[in-house]
Amino acid sequence: MMSINYCRKMAAAFALVFLGACAGVDEGLREFPEGAVREQARDYRIAAYDVLVPRSLEASEANLYYPIADIVWRGDPFGDRYEQVEAIFDTAGQNAMRSLNGSRPVRVTVQVTRFHSVTEKARVQVGGVHSMRFYLTVYDVGSDEPIEGPRLVVADLPALGGEAALASERQGQTMKVRILEKLRLVLLEELTEPPAT
Repeated sequence: MMSINYCRKMAAAFALVFLGACAGVDEGLREFPEGAVREQARDYRIAAYDVLVPRSLEASEANLYYPIADIVWRGDPFGDRYEQVEAIFDTAGQNAMRSLNGSRPVRVTVQVTRFHSVTEKARVQVGGVHSMRFYLTVYDVGSDEPIEGPRLVVADLPALGGEAALASERQGQTMKVRILEKLRLVLLEELTEPPAT
């Protein structure tokens, strides 16, 4: 059976080896240019922006609390929900682009995989979540090679219900207005913040 002193000595030796290894890594990192250690902030200017809402996604007009579908949207009059969702992403993207004045021209594509807002029934009573998902890909304009993505972006937004929804409507903050602003902010963040490491 090992003595307590022996165990303490071994623990101290491991600690020294571990700390020495950490110090060695730190010194090694200092030899590389800063860009090799940490990603730089994106510096994009959007030359083209395309939105795709595949017709293979299932849309529902059922007035249930939670229809099982990919597209559920009631913020526009009854019509082609695919075109309406495409228009929402297009407007949000155009709004985000106004703040992107970087030096690198890029083409951005958005492919919607889910746009599940709330039905009339849910909005009147409980609210829920505006569940929005899309794939984002960034291409270099010169080579048309992908720089980033495609990566899945989650842009969920709490959906107001009952009196809170009515109060928001009275202030001009409709479902559509809130969703447009949320998507604008998400797109702006995805195209400006340093990539996660």
